[in-house]
Amino acid sequence: MNALNELLKRDRPEIVYHYTSFAGFKGIVEGKSIWATDIRFLNDVKEFNHGLDLAEKIVEDASDGVVRFLATQMFKEIRQSDIFVGRGLQVCVSSFSKEADLLSQWRGYCPDGRGVCIGFRPDFVSSYVGNGSYSVFAPCEYDEEKQKEIVSEATYDLIEMARDAVKMGFPAEESRDIAKLTNIDESDEPEEANRLRQEITNRFSSKYKDVGPDLFRKLFLASALLKDKAFKEEVEWRLVLPALSNAKKFGPYEWQFRASKSSLIPYIPVSIKTQKGNIEITEVIVGPSPDKDLAMRSVERFLEAEEIDGAVVRSSSIPYKNW
Repeated sequence: MNALNELLKRDRPEIVYHYTSFAGFKGIVEGKSIWATDIRFLNDVKEFNHGLDLAEKIVEDASDGVVRFLATQMFKEIRQSDIFVGRGLQVCVSSFSKEADLLSQWRGYCPDGRGVCIGFRPDFVSSYVGNGSYSVFAPCEYDEEKQKEIVSEATYDLIEMARDAVKMGFPAEESRDIAKLTNIDESDEPEEANRLRQEITNRFSSKYKDVGPDLFRKLFLASALLKDKAFKEEVEWRLVLPALSNAKKFGPYEWQFRASKSSLIPYIPVSIKTQKGNIEITEVIVGPSPDKDLAMRSVERFLEAEEIDGAVVRSSSIPYKNW
C-alpha cells in the first residue's frame, strides 16, 4: 500500500473535536453546518505551499540531467497555469482534532482562549467522501520522511513522462536546444537561457498538458494533509474538498465570505446534518472563562433551545487564564 493510501485508510476516531469561539459555536448549531475554508486563506498558507515546494524539489532531484530538466520545466509550467494560479482547481478544508481540551487549540482557535470545543461523531463526512469523489476525511501527516514518500508518489507520473520522452529520443532541433541549455551559464546568458527554456516548454506543452489536472489533484490533496512536525500535538483530521471553481462557485456550492482582521476569507458551508436532519454533538467543553459556571449554563440552555439532546457539557481542565 502506498504512503498516501495508507494515510487515507487510517481508522477514523469515534469522536473528533472542533475548537471555535462562542459566536462560531452558535453559527454551527443554528446553521447545522461547519465552514470549509479555501486553503490559501488559512492562518498559515505556508502549510499548503510546503507540499508543493517539496514536490518541486523532488522533481528537480530526478537523477538524469535531461530528465530533471524536462520534468522541472513541466512542473513549473503546470504550477503557473490556470489550474493552480487564480481559480481553476481549488481546495477547501474543515479542521478537527482527535484530542479534546488542548491548550494549543484554545490559544489558536478561540479568541483569548475563550470558546468551546465541540465533540462530533464524524459520520456526516460520508456525504462528501467516496463514490469516486476526490474528497477525503483523513489525518494530517507530520513525519518528514512520510511526507516525502507521499509527494514522491504524487509526482511519479510526471517524472516517468519525462523519462519516456528521453527514451524515445528528440528531434534534432530539440536535442540541440536541450544540450545547449543544460550546458549554458545562465548568469552569463540569462536572456538566451530563458529563450531556450520557453521554446522547449512550448514544443512539449501538448505532450504533458493532460497530466496537469490529475497531477495537481494529487498534489492538492497531499499538500492539504502535510503539516510541520511542530504541530503534531494537535492530531489534526481534515475534511479536504477539491473542486473546479470560478469567482462565484466552488463546484456546486456558492462561495461565501467572512471578515478577518486583515482580509475577507472565502469559504463554503459543509452540512453536518445526519440522515434524520439533526446534528449529533456528543459533548461541549467550555474553554477557560472568568465565570465557568455561567458559561456552562449558557451552553446547556442554548443546546436545549436547539433541541440537541445527549450532549455532555463540561468545563475545561486547563489552568489557563487570560483576563
